[in-house]
Amino acid sequence: MVSVDSSIVRVQHRAGLASETFRRFHTAVERDHAVTRRVDDYATALCYSPHTLTRATLAATGRTAKQYVDDRVLLEAKRLLQHSGLTTKEVTVRLGFTDASDFTKFFRLRTGMTPGAFREGPGSRGC
Repeated sequence: MVSVDSSIVRVQHRAGLASETFRRFHTAVERDHAVTRRVDDYATALCYSPHTLTRATLAATGRTAKQYVDDRVLLEAKRLLQHSGLTTKEVTVRLGFTDASDFTKFFRLRTGMTPGAFREGPGSRGC
């Protein structure tokens, strides 16, 4: 009976560590998503391995750490394209991409359209 109780405590402890790890990762991504999209950079900054970040992120969101970072960058890209009035080039720079073609490839791979087509979509005309 003691071993069952102690294994439950160990599992709860690990779950708590995973949620703390994810909380720290989430905070770092919110702060630095325009600086880096590399999970290795976040892992180094937070003193975790990339695998640890991915496990914690999967447990919290069902997405890998890389997918989580990319999702955040994509959300910010969409927000900037729709609401900021910045050019695509300015959005590229704001999000830390080295050139517009890299940003366009990133955006198109995840949305199926270019940033310009997204901006010109139905929502941009009030429809």
